[in-house]
Amino acid sequence: MTLLTSEDVRRLDRLSVAGRRIAPLPDWQGGRTARMRGLGTEFHDFRPYHPGDDPRAIDWNIHARLRQLVVRVPSADAHLAVHLLVDTSASMGLGSPSKLAVALRVAAALAYTALAGRDAVAVSTFDARVQPLAPSGLGPAQGRRITEALATLHASGASSAGQALGAYAGAVRGPGLAIVISDFLDGDGPDAGLRALRRSGLTAGAVRITDREEERIALDGEVELIDSEAPDQTLLVDANAIAFYRRQLDEVGRRVADQCAQAGAPYLEVHTADSFTDVLQACVGSGLLEQRGSA
Repeated sequence: MTLLTSEDVRRLDRLSVAGRRIAPLPDWQGGRTARMRGLGTEFHDFRPYHPGDDPRAIDWNIHARLRQLVVRVPSADAHLAVHLLVDTSASMGLGSPSKLAVALRVAAALAYTALAGRDAVAVSTFDARVQPLAPSGLGPAQGRRITEALATLHASGASSAGQALGAYAGAVRGPGLAIVISDFLDGDGPDAGLRALRRSGLTAGAVRITDREEERIALDGEVELIDSEAPDQTLLVDANAIAFYRRQLDEVGRRVADQCAQAGAPYLEVHTADSFTDVLQACVGSGLLEQRGSA
């Protein structure tokens, strides 16, 4: 699976992650804002430990939770920590192209752009549980690891975004930028998970993947449907049920958008039928990406 073409990369080279300029500090630093790069000693970030690093910079609390050695980085040398969380539950397999296929391209594009800006990127997947896909890293080698890993994914399993995102939030600490890429179709809803990410000190934004055919379901009489995330369960629906389902889809979008707006985090919707140009325009319009050199 080719996630990014040479033309895609050429377009991405004109963009950078807008969130790298400013993001909220976690609650344990007073909830203030600080520039992600620049002078001063208040802001710090984390990166993987490398031989030769000062052992005094190791964060042993993170090591105890994740069994990973990471070091604190002074603000002058800091990179923005970007966390990409991709929904791989069964509902993401719907659509043509599938919602997952579109989500993987979005994740690859965001990873490439962040890495090109010398930011650190980590990628995880989730359904009812969160699974690390690529630990935080920098540079072209990290980009290759991410794209190769993304290309192996397929959609399966039931989704619980709130539970999975909450578990991820319990294992990481900001500041940083977390982008959740999902259709947000699960019984629990994403609200608790997004709040948990923010409490961990991350700026939590969202890319909602939708399929227009899914939104245009039309019925004549009653039809028996199969739940994509629970194939052994069927549901008899009619036109009224479909109208209710459409309202629920709209409500999910509003809830996620409102949460992101209240947190000052980017939110955008991407349809499976959108071109790559449309996707990049939506990323820029949401404030997630910006033209290189923008103030």
